[in-house]
Amino acid sequence: MKVENCEKLVYVRPKGRDVNGNYAYDFYFSTTPDLVYGPEWDDNSPASAIEDLSPEPSTCSSVHNVSTQMPLQTIEENSCFSMDYAINGIIALAWINIEGMDTYPEYGRMVFHFGDSVEKVENLLKLYDYHLDS
Repeated sequence: MKVENCEKLVYVRPKGRDVNGNYAYDFYFSTTPDLVYGPEWDDNSPASAIEDLSPEPSTCSSVHNVSTQMPLQTIEENSCFSMDYAINGIIALAWINIEGMDTYPEYGRMVFHFGDSVEKVENLLKLYDYHLDS
């Protein structure tokens, strides 16, 4: 009998580039996404105006590293919307930045929303030969 992982995506934090020149991110998951909070998540200021939006560690159940060749735009880098917009599904936590690409991504635009299941995130990453690392 397969046990379903009930973790949900609650945050994506950009970490910069890794030693191979890939873009590195932390994907935060929680079994209780409705209880997850971070500093100033209730603030209506643009997300980019807040120094660190990472969720309170005690409210997350796991953090996974993801390394991609394509840059992701994240809510943390957004100068128009607050974290509250991402929690309520108005804007994604992270998405492929297609600016400057010659062609549209073969499998469509990779987009990660607050509350996406681990399975959904893994499946989307697999389309591009990426994966969640522990």
